[in-house]
Amino acid sequence: MKIYPNKSAKSHVPASHGGKYGTKNAGSDVIDFSSNVNPLGCHPGVKRYLKKQLDLVSEYPDPDSTRIRKNLSWLTGV
Repeated sequence: MKIYPNKSAKSHVPASHGGKYGTKNAGSDVIDFSSNVNPLGCHPGVKRYLKKQLDLVSEYPDPDSTRIRKNLSWLTGV
């Protein structure tokens, strides 16, 4: 199967977003929150959890958010 991108996609210019990782701030009093970078890296527990969930990547999320709503209801008592 051959895919043909539309004309606007051929002329697309990627946009720059957020801070530049590794770039120093203008001063020590400036905190740059424009970049989503964790200097500690990903928590090992999060990595283990994500690895266990890889088989679900091909599934669409529940449009009614049933599990999260049930868990939040239990957590908050609402």
